[in-house]
Amino acid sequence: MSTTNLFVELIVIGTGAAFWIVLAIFTVFNRAFVTLDNLMSWPALIPVLSIIYVAGIIVDRWADKIFSFIWRDSLRAKWFKTEDDYYAARTLIYTQSDSLRDLFEYSRSRLRICRG
Repeated sequence: MSTTNLFVELIVIGTGAAFWIVLAIFTVFNRAFVTLDNLMSWPALIPVLSIIYVAGIIVDRWADKIFSFIWRDSLRAKWFKTEDDYYAARTLIYTQSDSLRDLFEYSRSRLRICRG
């Protein structure tokens, strides 16, 4: 997976998180102190994008922890006896088949976005 793909995934996740954060702020403070014109201007784009990116990282990590805690072991146990068997199979896919590796990375990307 390239760094650009991961960056875009975190921006997508962060955009959803930022949407909910902005809704909460507008609800609590009655939207009086923030105007959308100032928030969506070109000079504000870099700080807003930075906040969205950080929100994406935080939400992705939280979602990963929750997913791992609830489902990871039970899903992995259906096909692999141990965690080492899973990592050995994954290593085999990465080293032997480019098309399966790409499919695996695509699935991981979709899972990351859906979790977020």
